[in-house]
Amino acid sequence: MPGNHDDPAVMQRILPGYGIQIGGTLELGNWQLVLLDSHFGGHEGGLLSREELERLDRILETGQGHVLLFVHHHPLPIGSPWLDAIGLENGEELLSRIRSHPRIRGVVWGHVHQAWEGRLRQAELLATPSTCIQFAPKQERFALAAEPPGWRELTLHADGSLSSAVFHLQRMPVGLATESSGY
Repeated sequence: MPGNHDDPAVMQRILPGYGIQIGGTLELGNWQLVLLDSHFGGHEGGLLSREELERLDRILETGQGHVLLFVHHHPLPIGSPWLDAIGLENGEELLSRIRSHPRIRGVVWGHVHQAWEGRLRQAELLATPSTCIQFAPKQERFALAAEPPGWRELTLHADGSLSSAVFHLQRMPVGLATESSGY
């Protein structure tokens, strides 16, 4: 899933050669993992195109089992005004689908470079830390956190529940640029 600093054309050309799927849907047991493209060329924030939302609607109407959505940009405010200004521009359209489709059991995103957890009806809402630098939570303006690179591991259960855990490296990697005045 391309993020705001990625070039989707380059990703489509290179990553499939390494067995990495860009977009689409993956089947995993009785789960459908839906990779949503929120890349909005030239913008820090994201947007789910009309075509992408229609694709999601078709999946929700015709598919079976539990659904876990992955998207780069966050669909709702996380309490950091500078990040909330560059989230998913049409996040409410995604949230309305969560409210009306009980098959959606979770949404996972990056972009915010920090762990965050919430819930909307039946769905877990999860931000994952960055595998590079972390942003300090609940900040008015851009600020880095001192945490090393991290990730979130997910466990999908047959009953439609999911569990997750966040991990960080024990220390900052040598050479990682940990000083920045902006994003």
